[in-house]
Formats: sequence, structure tokens, C-alpha cells
Amino acid sequence: MTDFAAVLRPGGLLLIQKRNFDAIMRDRVRWMGPQSHHEGDREWLFVRFYDFNPDGTLTLNIVTLRRDEAGEWTQQVEATALRPLLHAELSSAITAAGFGDLACYGDMTGVPFDPETSGNLIVTAMNE
Repeated sequence: MTDFAAVLRPGGLLLIQKRNFDAIMRDRVRWMGPQSHHEGDREWLFVRFYDFNPDGTLTLNIVTLRRDEAGEWTQQVEATALRPLLHAELSSAITAAGFGDLACYGDMTGVPFDPETSGNLIVTAMNE
């Protein structure tokens, strides 16, 4: 967070959007809903899921299915290691970096953040 503070001018807005890892880790929510994208006759399907590792980290797996103009499907699998940052840890790090006016929301419309039910964590803070 100190790097963010270093590049934002005083009064600059910090905006962070991320998954609600409090709920994901507590409930061990493995699967995210599939997403699709179309361009003409081409189509992409994205299937995302987590593996919960013994050390408390996650592996984010992304399966991409792609249909070309001829209707042929190909697939690709990628995996990325994640360290889930929980609400309290993130808020503490933001405050410790010198940000003020910290606010947390459950989505981009400004619904209050609920660690039990929110799908996302949106954090705003001002660089002081």
C-alpha cells in the first residue's frame, strides 16, 4: 500500500476492487459462475475455480474454451497462485500506509460491505 501512497498525489483516490476472500475462505467457495463472450461466430467460455492449499494460499484455475468460426473447440488451462487478502488485513495495511477516509462497499453501486454475504470488496480511501 505504501507504493500506492507514493504515486498518488495528496487527496488522490485509492480504489481497490477484489473478491470477498473472507467469505470464500470461510465457506470454501470453490467455483465462480462461468462467463462467456461472443464475437460473430466465435465464442469463448471461461470457467474459474479455486484450489485451497494447505498453507492458506489459493490456486486460481481458469479453463478457457474457444470455438472458432468453423465451430471447432479448443481449450486452455491456466493456474495462478493467490494469497487471499482478507478485509481486516487490507484495511489495516491501507491505514498504515497513511490513507484516510477509508470506506468499504460490497459492490460498485455503494452497497455496504458485508463479510458474510458480499461477493466483492470495494475499498476507497484518500491519500493524505
